[in-house]
Order: sequence, then structure tokens, then C-alpha cells
Amino acid sequence: MYLFLILLIKFVKFQVKTVFIDALPPSWDEDYVRNLLKKYGEVEKIELARNMPAARRKDYGFVTFGSHDAAIRCADSITGTELGEGDKKVCTSF
Repeated sequence: MYLFLILLIKFVKFQVKTVFIDALPPSWDEDYVRNLLKKYGEVEKIELARNMPAARRKDYGFVTFGSHDAAIRCADSITGTELGEGDKKVCTSF
């Protein structure tokens, strides 16, 4: 059973297509994030966290790519770098 769980975990890990992004400025919307990250591959979905009662943006989100490879490329590329341009720049650190 233990070996089965290890194989299952490895299989699931290779299927992940979603990247967690933290410290997003409130001024960034879905379109801005899509344009910023589409260079890594097809972006299927962007979910920016919101505080529902206040409808206010939180500072993190999830980006789902069309492939596992695109998600890995994005995660590897943005970790520890600055995203955005000009006054819309944020430093990522995972």
C-alpha cells in the first residue's frame, strides 16, 4: 500500500497545471496577469482571491495553464524574480 501511495503522489505531481502566485498588487486584474504569464504557455484560467463580503481583492491567485510543462516553466521562471513593469512591478519569492 505504501508503494501505491508513493506512485500515486508522483503521478499527481506530474499532472499539476496550476501555479500559486502570492503578493499580487490589488491593481492587477485577470487580464493583466494573463498578459504577463501567457509567454509560458496557454493560460486556461485565472482565479484571483477575493474577500467576498467586501468584494475586495486579496494578494494572491491561481493560474491554470494548458499543460504541466507550461506551469513548471512559469513557476521556475518567476520564483525569486520581479514581475510586471514600471509601477506595476512586484518581487516574487517562493
